[in-house]
Amino acid sequence: MGHKNKKSLKQQVDEELRSMLTTGQSKHVDKVLGETSEKIYSYGTFNAYQQQCIAFAIYCKSQHKAKNLTDCRQYVNEYLQASIDKDMSPYTIKLQASALAKLFHCSTKDFISTPPRERKQIKRSRLAVARDNRYKDGKNDDFIKFCRCTGLRRREVTSLKGDALREEDGKYYIHIRNGKGGRKRISEIIGTEDEIAFVIDIMKNAGEKKSI
Repeated sequence: MGHKNKKSLKQQVDEELRSMLTTGQSKHVDKVLGETSEKIYSYGTFNAYQQQCIAFAIYCKSQHKAKNLTDCRQYVNEYLQASIDKDMSPYTIKLQASALAKLFHCSTKDFISTPPRERKQIKRSRLAVARDNRYKDGKNDDFIKFCRCTGLRRREVTSLKGDALREEDGKYYIHIRNGKGGRKRISEIIGTEDEIAFVIDIMKNAGEKKSI
């Protein structure tokens, strides 16, 4: 990260992240090879990381008069703590940490601990629909819990099989083979320890059969 001070912090952020942009390359293959830490695989991720890193750069410039990314690195924990103190969404803080870890070529484990993410903290954008009535008054609690912990859509859950469960670095994920638009995706199982264990038990007990 040997940037000249003539470049603004925003330009430095853009160049650093853009140098890792590898659209069209297989993330799955790189995961097997353990070569994902230095790469960004989609413009969606790039744009999200860029937005968060530029916000951090603006903070460093305004609060500490920083002029380059090397100077900014020391303020990451301070920045994350400020977000925690503001009671920002755990998802936003995790995104900040992930973006900054990518920017500084390190791990989020190198930063302070951030609040755990739980599905119940997600604010859904869609309005309630008539079919939601069947999930009120304590009905189908297990189904609701499963959806909240996995982030899966109703259609995805009804076609899900137990062999879609994945485990990596102590975390568990659901592999959706046919998501929205026919696309494959990976969704992390999130929640309390009991909720995560609940989902894992359902998936393991299902095997190659429908899970729920």
